[in-house]
Amino acid sequence: MARCCHEHVAGSIADRVAFWGALHQRLGKLSNRFSHETHGKLIGQIHARIPMPTVDEQRQLQKENAEADEQLWSTLHDMNASTAADHKELVATAQQTIADSGQLQRMRQQRLTRPGNGSPRSKEARTCKAGSASR
Repeated sequence: MARCCHEHVAGSIADRVAFWGALHQRLGKLSNRFSHETHGKLIGQIHARIPMPTVDEQRQLQKENAEADEQLWSTLHDMNASTAADHKELVATAQQTIADSGQLQRMRQQRLTRPGNGSPRSKEARTCKAGSASR
């Protein structure tokens, strides 16, 4: 069973960093159960099967993680910039539609208020017209 874990953990630097971090925490909790000498022997035996990550390996992992983070943030930036551009286009379209509808409304109003276009007239104008038609 430990062999399966060994093969799995020894696969990548990130796995070994996580393994050794968890191991040190676990051994710290158990430190009252064995001596420092035994602790050192355990670390040595485990290191023989699952090597501790070197400083260079840890730096390499940090660099890879930083590059992955940069790629993620760059992608998010591009997506948000694209969304912002789409929203600006939507605002411009909405403003143009509002302006066009206002112009259309003014044109309708002008057409309805012109005399002789069947426009709404005052009560007096309707009465005069009705009176002249009955003569």
